[in-house]
Amino acid sequence: MAKRAKKKSKKNKQQQLYNTLQLGIGFGINVIILIALVQVFYFAYQFSYDVFSDTAYNLNDNRDIAFTVESGSSTMEVAALLEEKGVIEDKYVAFVRSKITKATVMPGTYVLKPSMTLDEIYEVLSNTEQEE
Repeated sequence: MAKRAKKKSKKNKQQQLYNTLQLGIGFGINVIILIALVQVFYFAYQFSYDVFSDTAYNLNDNRDIAFTVESGSSTMEVAALLEEKGVIEDKYVAFVRSKITKATVMPGTYVLKPSMTLDEIYEVLSNTEQEE
């Protein structure tokens, strides 16, 4: 009878250990999922904020940057070049903003500044009278 009690006790301890591990792993997975969700929602919030708030990339940078738009360039290509030249921070934000505002980009050479907002940049890029 003592052996049987020992076996049950050992089995109970193994079951408790298994249950504890299962609970710990389940909790860990839930924490990881929660962290991932918070990151996704933060990214979505930040992206939306950047798209819908018309703020400049760098308010203190007033240097002139020559920018040329080639004929046939897509809005995404223009946004990528603006990011590459340091006029804007994120080409995807600029692309989405251009689609929302229905901005058109005309070919030509323009002078832009990192202190300009996206709306100001697209106003310059869509106005053929601003060409140099």
